[in-house]
Amino acid sequence: MKLNPIIFKKLALQADEAKDRGLNKLADNINIAIQDDSTQPLNTYAYVDLQEHVCQDLWKIATKLIAYYNLESVDAEKIEKIIRYASEKLMDELEINLGVDNILVGPLEPKLFGEE
Repeated sequence: MKLNPIIFKKLALQADEAKDRGLNKLADNINIAIQDDSTQPLNTYAYVDLQEHVCQDLWKIATKLIAYYNLESVDAEKIEKIIRYASEKLMDELEINLGVDNILVGPLEPKLFGEE
């Protein structure tokens, strides 16, 4: 399912506007959500990167809803607020249900200075 050309252009313009306003994460999330991204093998992967990727994936879900309803206009900043809130709650709930302590450092977390 693809976005219609109208909303695709509007989201792309909102991403440009967000970048101009210094809202770089919002701009990046919109751009990633509306484009296909390639995955590269990871040597390191910080928790903060995981959080951002969850937000980006939630943006993909939002764009699927936008496409489903064939919307021609949305407020990206409102969607971003919902996504940030939902991603935090989702990750917390998943970590609890997966039995993972969010303080636990993942195996791909970059090493701190002095760590081996």
